[in-house]
Amino acid sequence: WMKKKAAGAAAIAWRKRYFILTLNPPQLYYFEDDKSNDPKGFIPLDRVNVAKSSRHKKGLELLPAEGELVKSAKYSRSGEVVPGEHKVVELKAQSEEDMWEWYAAISKCIG
Repeated sequence: WMKKKAAGAAAIAWRKRYFILTLNPPQLYYFEDDKSNDPKGFIPLDRVNVAKSSRHKKGLELLPAEGELVKSAKYSRSGEVVPGEHKVVELKAQSEEDMWEWYAAISKCIG
């Protein structure tokens, strides 16, 4: 579990999501909860760097590699894929220890 900062929200909104990291292809899927079969969206991890957040003790940032934007996709209520692009994707783990575990796993995944 981590919290994901909502993109484009007028007020800062952090939403608790269940995350699954895949290696092939390297992607970070997020779900409403751990009982959901269908993801709410995903973040392809090719061309992404991971960094410890300077603003949040338990935070991570997914940053674009090579001066691009971080790509993402979410699913609309009708099931359509809605692409997105972000300067940064901000995540917060439940603890600092969890944050370092996610950092290591994502770093290993993106090689």
